[in-house]
Amino acid sequence: MSKQNELKRILTHLRFPFSFFLLPIFLFGATHSHPWSGTPWPLLFILHALVYPSSNGYNSLMDRDTGPIGGIEHPEEVPKSMFAVSIALDLFAIILSLLFYGWITGVLISIYIAASRAYSYRGIRLKKYPILGFVIVLLFQGALVFLLTDAALSGDISFTGTTIIGMIVSALMIGASYPLTQIYQHEQDTADGVNTLSNMLGVRGTFVFSFTLFALFNLSCFFYFFLEYTAWMIPMGLLLIVSMPAGKHLTTWAKKSWKDPSEASYHNAMTMSKKGAIGMNVFFLVLLMFELIQSQPWN
Repeated sequence: MSKQNELKRILTHLRFPFSFFLLPIFLFGATHSHPWSGTPWPLLFILHALVYPSSNGYNSLMDRDTGPIGGIEHPEEVPKSMFAVSIALDLFAIILSLLFYGWITGVLISIYIAASRAYSYRGIRLKKYPILGFVIVLLFQGALVFLLTDAALSGDISFTGTTIIGMIVSALMIGASYPLTQIYQHEQDTADGVNTLSNMLGVRGTFVFSFTLFALFNLSCFFYFFLEYTAWMIPMGLLLIVSMPAGKHLTTWAKKSWKDPSEASYHNAMTMSKKGAIGMNVFFLVLLMFELIQSQPWN
């Protein structure tokens, strides 16, 4: 394998564009922690250009999938050098976290990385357990990222009522969509000895489960906005509006897959992920812009 081809494969498996799907958690945490005691840009880089891509690359190295995975329809062989690349990205992320935000954020980033490795590493392989694997993703990719974003930007870690509800919102946001990203991989996961939650639930069960968690997500958002905003109807109404495209696609997709399981395909899953991510990113970005405008000293 030439160096150029090796670099190309490494960049492909790092899946930088996939970080877009996880951006809503950061935006939500940044909104919650405003006004900030630290700048958000280094943390945005640490999470989305270092931590998430490193996790993607390491997961590809452990899985060595030949079928579609999130963001790659036809994955090529993963270079052995991916291990060293992932370690380098992780170390850089931890160092930057300590330099810009202090030891609390550095520890939380390290915990996230450790959980991610335990999820994928062949010697532990938490992802092969349907419920435990799902809970790990829900807690660490959702709740912990919200908490560390809030801690990094506010300058301290706190567990106020709205912070805890925000962690629940983030966990449900990840938890509702995550099984849908596994729905087309049942055969591939089974062949690899991995029994995902989606595999355990089946195609129909996966949709029912995701619909349930989406409902709980909206309910938890209501409680958060009710406690955090005087005019709570505005963010709640905006959330329902931006969720419509993804909700419509999910409903149509579920009906088709209910009749024909082959509709639970990679393309439909990626379309769902894109529409959902666009809606949530727009929503939390608008919410963040509102917070920034409100804090401006206009007089």
